[in-house]
Amino acid sequence: MVIVDSRDQALSLLTAANNHADLAVKLSSLKQAKDILSSLDSSFAADLFPYLADLQRSPYSLVRKFLIEIIEDIALKAIDHCSILVPVLVAFLRDADSDVVRQSIACGRNFFCNVLEEMVLQFQQHGKVDRWLEELWTWMVRFKEGVFSIALEPGPVGTKLLALKFLETYVLLFTADNVDSEKFVEVTRGSGWTFNVSWLSGGHPILDPVALTTDANRTLFVLLDMLQSANSLPGCVTITVVYCLAAIARKRPLHYGTVLSSLLDFNANFETMRGLHNANIQYSLRTAFLGFLRCTYPAIVEIDADDDIVVMLGKQIVVDYQQQKGHEIVLQVLYHLYSLTVSNSIDNSSYSAVLYEKFLLAVVKSLLEAFPASDKSVSRLLGEVPFLPDSALKLLDDLCYSDVFDVTGKEIRDAERVTQGLGVVWSLILGRPNNRQVCLGIALKCAVHSQDDIRGKAIRLVANKLYQLSYISGEIEQFATNMLLSAVDQHAAGAVLLKSGSIDERDEREVGSRDTSTSGSQLLEPRASEIDSMNTESTSNSASVVSFPEAQRLISLFFALCTKKPSLLQLSFDIYGRAPKIVKQAFHRHIPIVIRALGQSYSQLLLIISDPPQGSENLLTLVLQILTQETTPSPDLVATVKHLYETKLKDATILIPMLSSLSKNEVLPIFPRLVDLPLEKFQLALAHILQGSAHTGPALTPAEVLVAIHDIIPEKGGPPLKKITDACSACFEQRTVFTQQVLAKALNQMVDQIPLPLLFMRTVIQAIDAFPTLVDFVMEILSKLVSKQVWRMPKLWVGFLKCVAQTQPHSFPVLLQLPPPQLESALNKYGSLRSSLAAYASQPTTKGSLPRSTLAVLGLANDSHMQQPHLSTLHPTDNSSVQGATLT
Repeated sequence: MVIVDSRDQALSLLTAANNHADLAVKLSSLKQAKDILSSLDSSFAADLFPYLADLQRSPYSLVRKFLIEIIEDIALKAIDHCSILVPVLVAFLRDADSDVVRQSIACGRNFFCNVLEEMVLQFQQHGKVDRWLEELWTWMVRFKEGVFSIALEPGPVGTKLLALKFLETYVLLFTADNVDSEKFVEVTRGSGWTFNVSWLSGGHPILDPVALTTDANRTLFVLLDMLQSANSLPGCVTITVVYCLAAIARKRPLHYGTVLSSLLDFNANFETMRGLHNANIQYSLRTAFLGFLRCTYPAIVEIDADDDIVVMLGKQIVVDYQQQKGHEIVLQVLYHLYSLTVSNSIDNSSYSAVLYEKFLLAVVKSLLEAFPASDKSVSRLLGEVPFLPDSALKLLDDLCYSDVFDVTGKEIRDAERVTQGLGVVWSLILGRPNNRQVCLGIALKCAVHSQDDIRGKAIRLVANKLYQLSYISGEIEQFATNMLLSAVDQHAAGAVLLKSGSIDERDEREVGSRDTSTSGSQLLEPRASEIDSMNTESTSNSASVVSFPEAQRLISLFFALCTKKPSLLQLSFDIYGRAPKIVKQAFHRHIPIVIRALGQSYSQLLLIISDPPQGSENLLTLVLQILTQETTPSPDLVATVKHLYETKLKDATILIPMLSSLSKNEVLPIFPRLVDLPLEKFQLALAHILQGSAHTGPALTPAEVLVAIHDIIPEKGGPPLKKITDACSACFEQRTVFTQQVLAKALNQMVDQIPLPLLFMRTVIQAIDAFPTLVDFVMEILSKLVSKQVWRMPKLWVGFLKCVAQTQPHSFPVLLQLPPPQLESALNKYGSLRSSLAAYASQPTTKGSLPRSTLAVLGLANDSHMQQPHLSTLHPTDNSSVQGATLT
């Protein structure tokens, strides 16, 4: 029973993941389903695999990526049931999202190895291969072909790198490792070792070792050919090919000579190549050779050697960073050079300063090229060197901020490198006070960068870390405020505003050209505050219209700070009224994020809501909508908004988000004000009223809403008649809410009111038009109106006559209830009624019950021999319903 319940729960969660519109709900449902599926027996879990497979068509890449995680987690445990899931991995190789493709390759590689292992083990133990396993292998072959295509055809570099690693795996799998197959299989079963073609030495009904080995050899030569055509490949692809070949050579001695020979030939021709990541490729080659020869570079040369040699030495030492030796060696060299720069000899000092700068830059650049962005070597080095020259800070500035393009003009900036650069900035701000202002300037420049990803990374650094530091928080806040005001007041905030004096304004000067002292402090000292140089001249350019991306660029940092210091929100309300439309739209993009971060209980926010500045009404409404979007408003919030409406801001719009929490007695007094709002706002208010809260239910039922609309009397100070009729029409448009039962209940209640509502007959006509089956009920309503002498109510009398005219012949009995003078008046106004009504009245069963005065009006008083009319004229016709009738 527990298993059935778990399976049913998993099925419900998978259904939600497939059908729910909210991405967060989808991912949460998938996570729960994954946990349940992992705990189920494979046979029970397999029943739900079709529902998992359906998720491959999700438009959300996060859902598709999570699907791969689930497949990787549970399918290998139920490999004999996963034939429906493996095709998903094959399909995902063609996914539009490169992250999905990469994850599919990584997951599929594990499947590929496990399926191979299972095929061998099953044959050795049972002498056959089951059909389901054979089918899985067919899909694995398709998977392999798809990955090979990714590796060899143009496409995203990141995906291609992972595909190349699969080629490496393929060669390793199907190149013999010279281990006894039967013994190896038995020993390594369940130990995490992977398949090797040597397992097939005893033969196999499906796997042909000769064909597979031949294919692996072809794959190796594909990699070798790619190495020879490195000129036409991205540098990172070439590096990956080198690493793949090196791994193959180390793990499969059979190919050692071939690979080593190719790498040596490639290294000999390396210097003639152009357009490659030379330092990075050279590093990969050296790593490969070190792996082959198991040796390290010789000790460093004498310091007084030629400066070019010292620079080359710096690049070579980078290799030793992997053995944790390079850092100490670099610091030894730098501190030695630094000691020479502060010596008494001016000539020696100048030369050493130049050499110091060249050596440091060579090492930093080599580290950036040789190591991934996650590596901390650059940050550690720049934090521990004796001092930082301008050129090093300029390199850091370029890493974080400057645009980088290839020869075709395409941007090639690596987002992870920006993260790395900002990490260095953060480290230097903490650890090097003398360089703090320059580094803060870099961070703030990036926080208003035109590229969203760079700006986002910098804002997270500034808001989450730097703003918490008391010694720079004031400068950060002032900068963010100036940027916000520049957007609102339409100041151009371009290069002039964002100058970084100590880096961008200074010419490239050699360290040796400056005066030096025994402390070396003048070798590099930051100038006046970088922040000042960025915050000045904001009005020097003529005003220009700010675009939406530009507004986003300028205001994002300020709103990020608001989440850390909510009192800053007051300024956004203060200036909202004077902001251009585009800037207001940018405000609207950020406010939801800030408000959700603060929550509705924050006292500062309630204080702003209680007394919003003039012109900020739309922003206030947005804030209230956000605060009530996913939760019931707190009593403090409801009380604050009600007090604001009653004392300062007589705009019922601000009450709309609160309506679901108000009672009937609180809604009815303000209902006319809601009807007086623009129609789309009234419709929103109506939705909140009918929604109500989970505790009290709706403030008004649909029937009570209709009655409340009709109770409104158009007069000075209230909503005009047109607003009231529009409100009625808005209700009629929601037929699933305002059903014929609701209409009947409302009309039944209103017909007994004294006086009758002005729009009563208009609503009766709309009701019969919307729901023709209400005709009998409407006749009862009309009969009641006759008993109330409706002809004494001129405006309702007009509607009454229109209704009976348009509902004939159902209305004939009602017409015959009218006194003769009123019947005569009705027939005079609607002459077409006379003949049909007379025909109806002349029927013996009807005529005998009518007074002579009524018959006289119909011309039947003296005609006792009138022929019976054809019965077809007494039945309802197509004109019995009202099509859009109005009281005009």
